[in-house]
Amino acid sequence: MREPHTEDGEFLDAEPAPYPGPDETREDVFVRYIMELLEERVAAQEPYRTEWTQNLLFLAGLQWWEYNRLSGHFELPHLPKWRERPVHNRLKPFAKTFMAKILKNRPVMGCVPHSDDTADAYAVDLGNDVLRAKWIELNFDRKMRQVVAWITGTGNSYVLPFWNNDSGIMMPLTAPAIADKFNADTGELVGREVVECPCGEDGKPIMTKEGNLDLEADPHFIDIGEIGVKTFGPFNVFPNEDAVDDDDVDSFIVAEAVPIREIRRRWPNVTGIMPEDTSEIDDYNRLLATGVAAGADTHYSGPQFEKPDGNPRKALVVHYYEKPNTDFGKGRYCVISCNRLLQQPRQLPGGLWPPLIHIKDLEVAGQYLGEATITAAIGDQREINKYSARISEHMKLLTHGKILVPKGARIRKNAFNTRPGEVIQHTPGLEPKQMEFKPLPSQVWGEREFLENSFQKTTSMHGVSQGEQPEGVTAGRAFLVLEEADDNDLIPITLEFENMVARMSWYVLRLIQQYYDEERTIRISGENKSYRVRAFKGADLQNIVDVEPQRGSAFPWSKTAKQAQTMELLQLAPWMFMDPETGLPDRQRFREAFEIGGEKAVGSGFEVDVARARREEDLFLGWDGMEESMESLPKVQVFHDHAVHMRQHRKTMNSAEFDDWPPECKLALIEHWFAHRNVLMAEMQQEMMMAAAGAEGPDSGSDSGGGGGGGSGGGSASRFPGLSPDQGASLHRSEVLGAKNGQSSNGARTVPGG
Repeated sequence: MREPHTEDGEFLDAEPAPYPGPDETREDVFVRYIMELLEERVAAQEPYRTEWTQNLLFLAGLQWWEYNRLSGHFELPHLPKWRERPVHNRLKPFAKTFMAKILKNRPVMGCVPHSDDTADAYAVDLGNDVLRAKWIELNFDRKMRQVVAWITGTGNSYVLPFWNNDSGIMMPLTAPAIADKFNADTGELVGREVVECPCGEDGKPIMTKEGNLDLEADPHFIDIGEIGVKTFGPFNVFPNEDAVDDDDVDSFIVAEAVPIREIRRRWPNVTGIMPEDTSEIDDYNRLLATGVAAGADTHYSGPQFEKPDGNPRKALVVHYYEKPNTDFGKGRYCVISCNRLLQQPRQLPGGLWPPLIHIKDLEVAGQYLGEATITAAIGDQREINKYSARISEHMKLLTHGKILVPKGARIRKNAFNTRPGEVIQHTPGLEPKQMEFKPLPSQVWGEREFLENSFQKTTSMHGVSQGEQPEGVTAGRAFLVLEEADDNDLIPITLEFENMVARMSWYVLRLIQQYYDEERTIRISGENKSYRVRAFKGADLQNIVDVEPQRGSAFPWSKTAKQAQTMELLQLAPWMFMDPETGLPDRQRFREAFEIGGEKAVGSGFEVDVARARREEDLFLGWDGMEESMESLPKVQVFHDHAVHMRQHRKTMNSAEFDDWPPECKLALIEHWFAHRNVLMAEMQQEMMMAAAGAEGPDSGSDSGGGGGGGSGGGSASRFPGLSPDQGASLHRSEVLGAKNGQSSNGARTVPGG
């Protein structure tokens, strides 16, 4: 509860603002209630904000600033000019290493289907592709860096997925209409046709002065919207102060500083929006990003923090999110600025609760907000600086020294400097002497070393985590064991990070399910120039009910350690890296297990053939089944690795997705598989005959002319290229075309074997 303001001994506004119920329509009631809540929650959060500010100051290298409880500011204590203030920032390398380890591996997500139905399996496959595409399209890597930066400095961060109606993705507004159709050559009227007619802002077709459809007019453009994701630090987000975990949160208040021009552009009908002092929010963001703060009135002040020129005029925009309850079954949301309602109360955007996804570093029992790892290391860092200052001051004394000058020696105060050859006159018998200093006791150096070790234990970031080889450790395996011991302390935060990404991904899919009314296209690129293009609507993802992370996928496993473990596994169980069909080493499994990157010289030819085979399958699936378009279908080429193509096509034909292919597309791929098989058998037969001819000698007189009959020779009875007449006759065309789901009359799948 906020303290009541007083004036001349009288209480003003002593009673709290009433809760606006479902029948409340007065704007001032909403504004007063929400702004009082914000004031109360800011006051309740004050001790945490002081701690977070200190963390950010130390990260920025401003480590001699101290919090003055009387003034409520962080201030630089006054010291004599000769005192040293060195900053040996151990927190900065910790923060960089911490962020690098958390972000080293992108968490692996998997969509959860409603059932094991084939349609649900297709939705899951599409959903996984959509998440992969949106991760790149929406620049989630940068968003995750911002999240981890806030976690490092404050121990808390929030992610807000939302539907962005101001995305800049524009689409012309048109409507189907019936218009006259004219012959392009003669100009004669030949009938009527359905065309897309340009529409105006009202959504109605644009007409000419004569009352006809104006097909040449410029249509009105509308923003079709896109997913948006915002990240916030704890300075911007205020849950109810009595919350202990996510289940206890009744409402969120999000406060952000927005330029006045932007507010007026987004809400042009609202008047009375005037600039406000938003420097505190701006300064926290700036302090985290650049290490240079700028004049926050609450926590720190001084000449180093003067507000930079050129800041746009801003106002505080307050978003209020209320949990669904009996009065508001779909929750409640509104926006306030300058004591004005920018957005009238309505249901929660996208129906998402909680709207913000909270992630924290260290869990504190009985407390909603988390704690940053660096908070516990601030004391060690401060003491390290103090001991470094003493050492620096002592070294300065040893270097420059002090001169004992007898009274009456008549030597001016500034007579001693580093100028060579200078003549200094003095009174005989009163010559100056160099003051002798003893070296620092070893306990001082030992204490600083103790503090360094204490800092490493507190942060669980020893030298080995930063690539330093421990003394006495020579074996690479021992080095990796020590590094993994450090990394084990990151398990809680990596699991938290995986869960946050999974929740964010699920929110993204939920928004897509609701708002993707128009068909959208995603493009997913793979290795070795492989790619996949998919068109879909939100309705295609309705059978997805959740997104789950693959546990441990974000843990910063050492690549060297994994490769060493894989090498041992290869020696103990080589069959795990064999192709069960050929009995030969599987190059793909080998390369995936050893994570061979770069240009992938090992097995690169294999990857090229697999990628080509997949592209062929996309072409077969997109075929319209018409005879005249058969020339566009892929053909078997002499330079193909037929065994690789057959294996890839066989996997596809045995997949659940293949059951949903159109019958004519199924048949085309099956006959293409047989074409590869015929060519491969012909090559093998020719090699066998050549080997036999070599064994019999040059005078054997053997006839080798019949070896090529099994290839893609002329006169094929099949309408598909590369299929021999006998193979085309053996293919049960009726079984393929007769069932939509790829089943034969007895229920068995009709995919031929190799």
